[in-house]
Amino acid sequence: MKYFYSLFFSLLLLPAMAQKSTLSIKQLILSERNAAAKRMQFTRNPLTTNYDIKYHRMEWNVDPGTTQNTISGDVTTYWEAKEAMDSIVFDLASNMNVTQVMQRGNSLNYYHTGDEVVIHLPATQ
Repeated sequence: MKYFYSLFFSLLLLPAMAQKSTLSIKQLILSERNAAAKRMQFTRNPLTTNYDIKYHRMEWNVDPGTTQNTISGDVTTYWEAKEAMDSIVFDLASNMNVTQVMQRGNSLNYYHTGDEVVIHLPATQ
């Protein structure tokens, strides 16, 4: 009987601890519909299919106190070529900047056009 009361009181308090949503049901449905539409419209960049990314190591410096609210940092990508390649293409939004590309301590030539960064490799990989 003691366990019944504790279970009963636990279930009574459960709604009091639940999170309240600020979205109406219609807003939630619209939000989910838009998210699903974006996933269905996704098209893979064919220039990024000739390698497998093993992992990214990301080190960020976030500065929300400036007027620009900047984020800067380093991204180290470990990848494996699926075929011989003399350049590699990464997707990167056009509003983001690349200041340097290096491989094993050596600077590499690259260009950022549209939403792609094309990096010229020093040797076929």
